[in-house]
Amino acid sequence: MKTSKSLFFETPKEKSKVFEEPELVMIYDHNIVQTWNNTQPLYFYPFSWLDYLKFKGLREIQIIDCDETSTKKALEELKEGKVHFEGIDIKGIDYALAHNHKVSVLCNLEDIKLSHILTLSNVDFLKVRINEERDLNKLRNVARTGMLSCVKAYAREGHDFVSLARKVSDVGFDVLHIAKRLEDNVNPDMTYEEKASIIQASQLDLPNLKIKIPSSLDKAYAERFVMGKKFNNSQDCSFSEYRKVLYHGKDFPCYTRKILSSPAEKGLVSRVKKACDDCACIYENDMLSKINEKRREFKRHKFALRYIQHGK
Repeated sequence: MKTSKSLFFETPKEKSKVFEEPELVMIYDHNIVQTWNNTQPLYFYPFSWLDYLKFKGLREIQIIDCDETSTKKALEELKEGKVHFEGIDIKGIDYALAHNHKVSVLCNLEDIKLSHILTLSNVDFLKVRINEERDLNKLRNVARTGMLSCVKAYAREGHDFVSLARKVSDVGFDVLHIAKRLEDNVNPDMTYEEKASIIQASQLDLPNLKIKIPSSLDKAYAERFVMGKKFNNSQDCSFSEYRKVLYHGKDFPCYTRKILSSPAEKGLVSRVKKACDDCACIYENDMLSKINEKRREFKRHKFALRYIQHGK
């Protein structure tokens, strides 16, 4: 099998591309001068790094527990960007879609009602968490060709992941994301039975379903990350240039508990960033810091995504 590499100067519209791992490349004077491998296409969908780097200013708003007036006012600041809703806000989602924004929604299965299906079926990315409710039949008419759809379930919560994977495939969803919740003081080993259920699910031959599992199955819970000098994390909150969080009608640079519990006012970022020991945008800030360093070196540059294509 031979491989070739193709450059995309716009984010590909085909959702199948989200399961590939493109490089981000910087081009100067017709030459590639820098590449970055960790581009997180599933995380940014339906955007990619290109949608942020090619434009200045606000590109994304994340909406958490906001009233209709605050949501509409915030979306008026955005010019055909991305709007992410934490939870189901039908009026807000409809408003965002009507104004040509890309829309992603993260919600709980038990919060979805029959009256929500029409609106949810029109978003670009729908991720549904399974908590207490396990009946996926209400999702049967949600997924469509142009939407990326995902069911997220957690280890250690009594799921038969083999059976769940088949059900997710049956209702037409694209992804089953098996995740770990964050540890709460103690972090026991995952049992043999828990590991086996996840591994067996990941090995199923379900052509239309992708199954994403934790990188490690040793511990039952994900460890809480603490920022520190040894990790050399950026602390300049640089990605807040492109994304803001609207929480209870007020603007924040991210959604960590410490930030959301702080007074939302001008200068918030500069006052808290040096004291943060956690960050909801660690990856974005670190990556953007490296990109900006290279940007200063090459003033007239272009960005593209480079995909490896497999052929005969």
